[in-house]
Amino acid sequence: MSRVKRFVYYIEYKNGNEEIMDKDALETKVDNHFDDFFNKVSRIVKKYWLNDENRKKICMTLFTVDHTFSPYEYIEHYRSLSKEVYGVDFLSEFDMDMITMFN
Repeated sequence: MSRVKRFVYYIEYKNGNEEIMDKDALETKVDNHFDDFFNKVSRIVKKYWLNDENRKKICMTLFTVDHTFSPYEYIEHYRSLSKEVYGVDFLSEFDMDMITMFN
């Protein structure tokens, strides 16, 4: 079973702007400006690549204004996915924190 090789967070804003951040940048933005960020963001997607799949990018939506899933539903869905296909470590504690905070 493969592990995550690298990942970024894709942020889409309600005004149409987009931004790509690493975990540290997203964590800082959420910690320092949560209310402002929460009101502006429309989608947060973790994009990652596995060690054994150099070209295959997997996208995991952590938040979207298009759907209203509970944090529990998001987390249980991702936990149920195949570790052979999606990797053994694709859902991190940080990802679960983002899901819980935004949904």
